[in-house]
Amino acid sequence: MLSNFLYACRSSIQFKLFLSLTAIVALGLTAILFSQVYLVQDYFIRQAESNLRSSNYLLSRVLADPLFANDLSLLQTRLQDVQAKLPLCNFQLKDNIGTVVYKVGDVRVTTDSEFDPDSRDGCYNTIIPVVRDDQLLGTIRMGVRTDDIARARQSLIRDSTFFAMFWFVILLLPFFVQIRRMVRPLGKLSLAAQQFANGNLDYPAPPPLQGEDEVSQLTTSFQAMSQALVRNRDEQAASLAELNNEKSTLDALLTTIPVGVIFADRSHVRYCNTAFNRMFMLKPDEQFVGIRNDELLLRLGRTVTDADKFLKTIAEILEKRTLTESAYFELKDGRTLRMISNTVIATEGNRYLGRFWLFEDATEEKKRLELAEMRGEQDALTMLYNRRRYDQDLQRIIAQAERDGSRVALLVFDLDDFKPINDIHGHAAGDIVLRQIAQKLSGQMRRNEVLYRIGGDEFALLLLNASNEEVKMLAERIVQSVHSLSFEFDGTTSRIDCSLGIALFPDDADSIQSLLNLADHAMYEAKKNGKGRFSFSSSIADSDRPEPDAKESTYSNMNLGIAIMDAQHLSMANYIQGILDALRNGDKSVALRKRVDLLLELCRINYHTEEELMRSHDIPGLSEHQEEHEKQLKSLRKLLGNPSYDEQELTTLSHEVNEWLMKHIRDFDTGLAEQLRRKGAS
Repeated sequence: MLSNFLYACRSSIQFKLFLSLTAIVALGLTAILFSQVYLVQDYFIRQAESNLRSSNYLLSRVLADPLFANDLSLLQTRLQDVQAKLPLCNFQLKDNIGTVVYKVGDVRVTTDSEFDPDSRDGCYNTIIPVVRDDQLLGTIRMGVRTDDIARARQSLIRDSTFFAMFWFVILLLPFFVQIRRMVRPLGKLSLAAQQFANGNLDYPAPPPLQGEDEVSQLTTSFQAMSQALVRNRDEQAASLAELNNEKSTLDALLTTIPVGVIFADRSHVRYCNTAFNRMFMLKPDEQFVGIRNDELLLRLGRTVTDADKFLKTIAEILEKRTLTESAYFELKDGRTLRMISNTVIATEGNRYLGRFWLFEDATEEKKRLELAEMRGEQDALTMLYNRRRYDQDLQRIIAQAERDGSRVALLVFDLDDFKPINDIHGHAAGDIVLRQIAQKLSGQMRRNEVLYRIGGDEFALLLLNASNEEVKMLAERIVQSVHSLSFEFDGTTSRIDCSLGIALFPDDADSIQSLLNLADHAMYEAKKNGKGRFSFSSSIADSDRPEPDAKESTYSNMNLGIAIMDAQHLSMANYIQGILDALRNGDKSVALRKRVDLLLELCRINYHTEEELMRSHDIPGLSEHQEEHEKQLKSLRKLLGNPSYDEQELTTLSHEVNEWLMKHIRDFDTGLAEQLRRKGAS
């Protein structure tokens, strides 16, 4: 407790000021006291010494005559008078020969001493010569008491000390009051400052003081500061409450959404929601906030099927400072995740803060896309690949064969006497026939054999690097399989045969279009020869081979030197030829109308490609090209708007549609391709 009190005293400015002032006043009064005592004592000593000198002279005169006359009785009488008048400690009178004439007390004086009222024996010892007419008669050795001077000095010290204490108190009282008045507000300010420093901003600040002195100004300034702090505290509390509310909402949102979210700076993970743990099948309570980025990547690398590819993708993303495209990777449990990432830049100073990562389960989406893609390439009735896939595969396979010198066999067949079943038993019966034939043949297809439905009752099959004998065996198997099927409709049994034509690349044809024409011609030769059989294009006599159509020849030779335009023109030509073939076979189904719509869509894609090429290479005439495209689409809709044509009309239609395509290529695309080649396009 004493130590606490002493510590409080040492740390109190009031105590320090009072102690300092006390010391100053005490030192001043002490100095005055000592000065006064010293001066008075010095005065007393000088006065006593003066009196003693006078007494010594008189004593020497008084004793000189009796001592000269050797009148001892008179000398003794005078000495007794001197002793009665002077406060002597001791006295000794010797004559000139050293004989002690008179003695009182124990005389030990051999020399004069300094006048010292504080001497131990309380005597002032002195030696006085007795002289008469310059004749030394004797010597007086005596000690005079100094008690009176000592008592007077002590009385002086006591009185002066009391006087000093009185004025010490008188002088300190107003100083203490003033110090107290000055320090009390400072104490309140100090206490308030301590409370503020401890976070208690509600502690009342000292009220302002009257006056213009420094303490008053300090109190006023402190109160203004405390009010500003309270306002700032309240504003920050409101902002923090709003921020916490937004953070809670964001945390709740990020926790509930089925998307894994990670935010990381250059070295460590700063945020991770629970969906991320679920997505990578990690422990729900496992925390990743604060761990190093490379440690997290190693953990994730153990969950993916191809860790090297995953880490390489991450490294490529980290080199970019923009929103990345979706990246997909497989987990070991079979799921597919989609990953998107982007950097976070502070608005002030354009400072890099970090990067966020979004992970989403795309397994079902991938399945839906694959199913949609499959359905887009599959015939809805037979579940075989459709005409779109057939055209794509044919172009791809022929292009590959041209590069590596491989051999391609194209088998095209349609059903004999299929139309009567539709007419007599209805389209539902026709659908049953098509489905069963597709199922029968699909079950017999081998790994390198791909079957397509390319029209109403028209099918095609592509075979790679097969010998003539293998192609022949496949054709026989197809014809026999179709013939082996029987169908019961309305109590009657019906059978279906097929006629199949075969063309080989590059043995029979050197282009896709000529290959298609030869396969079709071989199929019609099989029909003409009795149906239910197959025919090789190479077995047809040269005189029976179809003359190459001028327009078809032009398609294969019309190479503009712009790869994407040439590929799209060829696809358009193949679609047109497929539609014309279906019309010749009497196809009026909804699927045919869809093929016409697909052709129109393919034309739009081609037109959009050309327009983008003109924009990107700054080629003039864009508006004229766009107007021509609109006219082309209208004329194509008009040409293919009627599904019912007789043989003569089909011939005219074929010529008009071919002319429609070639006119656009000749009049517009040839000039555009030339300008693009000058711009460096290919």
